Amino acid sequence: MPNRSSQADDGIANLDLRLTDLRAHFEAQLRTVRRAEECLLRCRGAQDAATFDAAADTFCDQLTVIAQNRKTIGALLNQIVDEVENIRFAGRSPKTSRRPRLSV
Repeated sequence: MPNRSSQADDGIANLDLRLTDLRAHFEAQLRTVRRAEECLLRCRGAQDAATFDAAADTFCDQLTVIAQNRKTIGALLNQIVDEVENIRFAGRSPKTSRRPRLSV
């Protein structure tokens, strides 16, 4: 039975860390989306222009955060794809990339 190379083990450990990081980014993104939804609810329930404007401004701020997080998540996904392609079993050459890169 062949042994995995330590390089593959290191690569897998790295991927595990990256996936943990990716999960944290997705969870943060979901929290930001929830905050944006709450802002929309405050806009809907606003009784005066000042309250509406404040909620609308906060909503726009949350959308900016969502857009920035999307770029970060895309870059992280590209790093994961690159690392997956470098993992190999002992004695095997790396695979040729056939995966498209994500635009960030």
